[in-house]
Order: sequence, then C-alpha cells, then structure tokens
Amino acid sequence: MKYHKSVGIDEIERKIGELEKEKGKLFAEIIRINGRIRYKSFEEKALAPYLKRKEDVRPGRLYSALDEVEFRIATEAYTPKIEKEMIKEARKIKEGLKEAVVVAKMRKRHQFVKNDIEKLEEERKGVEKRLEVVRNELSALYAERKNEEKKKRDRAGWTDYMRPIDRFVSIGDICTIEKEE
Repeated sequence: MKYHKSVGIDEIERKIGELEKEKGKLFAEIIRINGRIRYKSFEEKALAPYLKRKEDVRPGRLYSALDEVEFRIATEAYTPKIEKEMIKEARKIKEGLKEAVVVAKMRKRHQFVKNDIEKLEEERKGVEKRLEVVRNELSALYAERKNEEKKKRDRAGWTDYMRPIDRFVSIGDICTIEKEE
C-alpha cells in the first residue's frame, strides 16, 4: 500500500494505530481459537481409548436381537421355565443395549469433536491470512513513515547523523588569515 506525497505523518500514524489495534484483535482471536482447539484435542484424546476398547459394541445388532427375543416370547407358546429363561435373556440384552447406546453416543461425540477441530483450524487459517494482510500493510506504512520522516529531516537541513547542515562557509575555513604587524 503506497501513499501519495500529500499524506502526512499524522495520517500515517493514525492508520498505523488502527492497524495495530486490528492486529491485536486478530492475535486475541487466534489465542481464543488455539485454546478451543487445545480443549477439543484433550477431549478427543480422552474419548479415543474408551472407544478403542468398545470397538465391537454395536447397538443395531442388540436392538434386532432384543426384538427377536421379545417377538418369540409374544408369539410362541413355551413352557414357563423356557419363557423365564427367554425373559432373562431379554433383560441381559437390554443391559448390553444400555452400554451400547452410551458407546454410540460417545462415538457420535467423538465425531463432533473431530469436526469442531477441523472447523476451528480452518477458522484459524482465515484469521492468520487476515493477520498476514495487516502485517504487510503495517510494513508498508512503517516504510512510508520512515521515508516521510527522512524527507522532513532533509527539508529541515539535517544530515543522516542528525547534525544541521551549515549552509554558509566562513572565510576561516577556506583560507588562513595572517595578521600584518
């Protein structure tokens, strides 16, 4: 971003101030996003071992097994002893089903956490791109301010060493004056 000669140092300073505030907001946003990513990562790491141990637990199979047992109990005539055993089997399946439902919820939660992490990383990339643009603009403004200050110093008659340039030369500097006695 190049500014015209008519832009003064005050205007450049104002724009630098605005961009510095925006840069601070972007840093705060990145810090917030990184905190959320870290929290979600810990949550994912906590869920992973539990789900690894319960890989083979599937609620769908248990639902169908429970339906089958309940249907057999309801439609077929059995002796009381066999029917009692089938009811025990149905209860056992229901207990296993409770655990399977919890595992299914944990799997779903794990997937949501993974999706959240991906979204947060994309959001962070977007903020980092905006931050890079702001940094480039600031760099250009700093260079422009430096040039303006140098021009101002040159107009005021200062050298690079910050000493005033003497525009007049004394005769003593040019030649040696001797007194006639």
